[in-house]
Parts: sequence; C-alpha cells; structure tokens
Amino acid sequence: MAAVCLVDPLIIRDASAVAADSTSALPLQASRKRLAVRHLDCSLVLKITTLEQENIALEEKSNILAKEKTALEQRNTILQQRITTVEQENAAMEQDFTVLAEDYTALQENWNTLVHENTTLQQRIPFLEVINRALDRRNQDLQRDNIIFEMENNDLQQHVDDLNQRRRALEREKTKLLLSVTSLEVKRIVLEKTSTDLEEEKSTLAKENTALRQKYAALQEEKRALEQKNTALEQENSTLKLKSTTLEHINTALEEENTNLQPEVDQLNNRLRDREEQQNQQPSEQETHDNSQSSRWFSG
Repeated sequence: MAAVCLVDPLIIRDASAVAADSTSALPLQASRKRLAVRHLDCSLVLKITTLEQENIALEEKSNILAKEKTALEQRNTILQQRITTVEQENAAMEQDFTVLAEDYTALQENWNTLVHENTTLQQRIPFLEVINRALDRRNQDLQRDNIIFEMENNDLQQHVDDLNQRRRALEREKTKLLLSVTSLEVKRIVLEKTSTDLEEEKSTLAKENTALRQKYAALQEEKRALEQKNTALEQENSTLKLKSTTLEHINTALEEENTNLQPEVDQLNNRLRDREEQQNQQPSEQETHDNSQSSRWFSG
C-alpha cells in the first residue's frame, strides 16, 4: 500500500503534463503506454510486497510446522517407548500367567494331598481317643495300686519300728541283767539261762528284722519300679495328649485352608467328583499302602 501512494502522484503529474503540453512531440499513445508501464510497475511492486509478506508468513508457518514436527517426533518417541514398555509388561504378564498356571497346578496337587491327609487324620482320631481313654484308666489303676503299696509300706515301717523298740527294750533289760549278775551271783544260773533265751530271741528277732528289711527293700524296689512305670505312663499319656492336641490344631488349620481353598474347589468340583468316583470304584495302591501303614502304626 505504501508503493501505491508513491506511484500515484507520478501518474497524475505525467497526465497533467500531457494535457497541458498539447504541442509535445510525443504522441498521446506513447504517454498512455508509459502510464500503463508505470501502473504495471506499481502492480508488480504490490505483488512483490505481497509475495514477501506471504513468504514471511510461510516462513513463520514453516517454523511453526517444524516445531510441530519436532513435537510430533518427540511424541512419537514417547509413544515408541510406551509401546516398548507395554510389550515388556505384556511379556512379564505372560510370564506371570505361566507362573500362576504352575502355582494353580501345584495348589491343586497340594489340595488333593491335604484332602487325603485330612481323611487319614479323621480316621486316626477315634483310635487315638480310644487309646487315650485306655491309658487314662490304666494310669488311674496304677495310682490306686501305688496308694495301696504306700499304705502297706507304712504298715511295714510301723512294724519295723515296733520291733526296733522291742529290741532296744530287750537290750536295756539285758544290760540290767548283766549289771545285776555281779551283785546277785546266786541268780547267775537263772540269769544265764534268761540271757541265753534272750540271745536266742534276739537272734530270732534279728533274723526277722533282716527278713523284714529285705522285704522292705524289695517293696522299695518294687515301689521305685512302679513309680518309674507310672512316670513313663504319664509321659506317654502327655505325649499322646500333645499329639492329639497337635492333630486337632492340624485339623483346624486344614479346615481353615479348606475354607480358603473353597472358591478354587468350586471351580474344580466336576473334575474332583469324577476322580472321587474313580477312587471309590477302584482304590489305588497308595491308599491300600497307607491303610496298611495306619494299621501297623495303631498296632505298634
């Protein structure tokens, strides 16, 4: 638009000059042509200016497009990285799926084993309860026998004490008789006979005392044996009670694990039902072997 303002006065001036100078040597056609050329130059200047502005606009747009291209390239790089990450995550998920499948298979095998062990433990519990009750009765009988032996031992000890008192009394009497021999020589023969009788009685009492001591020692030995046997039975009873408690804990843990595994069991019901029917129709060699081992264990 600035070029238009510069060219228009020239055109007006030339046109005025042509109109004023009618005697000019240049023909009117030449003047018009010159005006047309100048007008064309003005149009070209305008076009060049417009093209320069458009070129500037295109350069700015090119810069914007270059920036957008760079941004798109960066975004493409990020997308490629995300694709790589997703592929890696997909591979990891496939590995996790494989591990989960293996864990599921192992869990299924573990479940089958737990079911079998639970059945075996359920079968053993009644036998263990019977054995435990029998051991309790046996322990009570031994305790009663021990009380009886202690009472008999107390009676024997009292009898031994009585014999010892009698022996000491006889010894005191013998001492008195021996002292009276020197002063009562007349009674010497009687006292000697009495002394002989007392010696014989003392010998008899000593033999009886020895026999009683031996019997007492035998009773003490028998008492110690019974106490050891009673202790062993109490230990065995405690061990059986501990085993029973352990089995109850194991059974409780198995029931809890059974409850936790119930959702998976529900998914495997059809397969387990077919397998249980096959096991009921044809018992496996493993169950026969386990039953024989259980029989030997309870008989032992």
